Parts: sequence; C-alpha cells; structure tokens
Amino acid sequence: MVTIQDSEANSHFAELLDRVERGERVAVLRGDRHVATIVPAACDATKAHAAMDRNRVRREKIRLEGRGLSLSEVIASRDSGRR
Repeated sequence: MVTIQDSEANSHFAELLDRVERGERVAVLRGDRHVATIVPAACDATKAHAAMDRNRVRREKIRLEGRGLSLSEVIASRDSGRR
C-alpha cells in the first residue's frame, strides 16, 4: 500500500485516482495520523458482498434455532468486517 500526505494527495488527486483505478491502495496521512484509505471500488463491493453472505448465514442459523437476537449480537454482526 502506498502512503501519501494529505497535502500531496490534494495536489495530485487525479494521478492518485489513476493509481487507485489500476488497483493500488493508498493510505492518506495527516501529519503522522492515518486518516483515510483509498481503495478501488471493486474492493468495497467485494467486501460488501462477503458481509451480506455472512449475514445471510447468521440469519438462517438464527431462524433454524428458533430464537431472536440480543442487542449485543446485532451490534457484533453490524461491526464484523469493519476492523
């Protein structure tokens, strides 16, 4: 993954998007702090589909067990894959 300062990303945004379009991932720093990661759109779609598949499996398991979800289970499901 390429790392770039926010000021440089701002100055060369078109070139940055070209790199991302070619499949590179870019970490954007503000000072020493990582504030963003720019990834190709296909990466986000792939992750989203994987999360939906995991949720489908969980829903089916819960349906077969005949029980509901606790609040902590809902939150854990929502947050899975975010870290």
